[in-house]
Amino acid sequence: MAVPIAHKSRRQLATVLFLAPALLGVLTAWTGERSPLAALVLWAEPALLFAGLYTLGWLLWDRRIFAAAALVAGCVLGGSILRMPPTAETPDLADAPWADRLRGCTKLPDPVRKSVRVLTWSLDDAPVSLEQLQNYQVDLAVLLGANSPDLAEAWAREIRGEALYLPASETREGMALVVRGAFQYCAGRQDSWDIPLPVGSGERARAVLTFPEIQGAGVVPFLAVQLAQPGTPSSWGGWSSRLVDSAASIGALGYKINPRRLVVAGDFAAPRTFREVAAPLLGAGLSEVDVPASWPAPTVGLHALDRVWTGGLWRPLSSWRLPAQGHSRAPVLVDLAPAYAQAR
Repeated sequence: MAVPIAHKSRRQLATVLFLAPALLGVLTAWTGERSPLAALVLWAEPALLFAGLYTLGWLLWDRRIFAAAALVAGCVLGGSILRMPPTAETPDLADAPWADRLRGCTKLPDPVRKSVRVLTWSLDDAPVSLEQLQNYQVDLAVLLGANSPDLAEAWAREIRGEALYLPASETREGMALVVRGAFQYCAGRQDSWDIPLPVGSGERARAVLTFPEIQGAGVVPFLAVQLAQPGTPSSWGGWSSRLVDSAASIGALGYKINPRRLVVAGDFAAPRTFREVAAPLLGAGLSEVDVPASWPAPTVGLHALDRVWTGGLWRPLSSWRLPAQGHSRAPVLVDLAPAYAQAR
């Protein structure tokens, strides 16, 4: 009887090892990232992969080939489900009722004449080397978490451009924009517009629309984004749902003001596996630029949290990750060229 029992035990182990990762992927995809548990799984995907590889190594060492094959099949199936491409979702235009008056700001300027270089960086409370930033010849930058305007203003002076510092209302961390050129006034004497985003206790989130004119290139409608990081423990349950709602508001704004010329960059606070965050941006006519992982900075990146999206009149040329200078996030640099129809 010992042999059949051992054989049955091996089959049961193989079944569990196959079904566990596969069903985890199915459950996560079915509930969506509005579910806190699903959001946790999506965030922990690299750790789950490491655990799977460790278990696989142990099974191979123990010569349990059938169980190891079942684990590999289950992980491949579950991982494929988690990484299914998002489906475009038409934004609810009621989320941006005031955006109609800014449509002319994206239509009236002349077409962009040459490629532009965009930098997005989420900062900690640590020093930044201005010399290193200048070496990369950045045309347009968004610095998230900046606690004073000094760095942005010094950078703007060096490149003969302009800085726009937007302090946070409840924390020391603000947002700074720097352009090799000037921020253009549109629809009056205002040069930036805040888009209200949902936040929980202890969270901060904002999106700021500007119309910088880059020297030698032209006016680029630019939306700087900082979605909410998890705040106090009492707000964790609804955090992922607020990310999805924030993305819906951003998508609605982009759709209303004509997304073809728009560039969106900043901290999306979620990796690409958060499909529901991408859905309204795709539905608005935006495409995500393939950028390297920015977090964690001291090691090989696991998640691309600082991301860039563009409208149809842009063509991504290249993207790369820069040294983090002691910060937990690495800066991400992207080169964008006007598409052929725009370049003409």
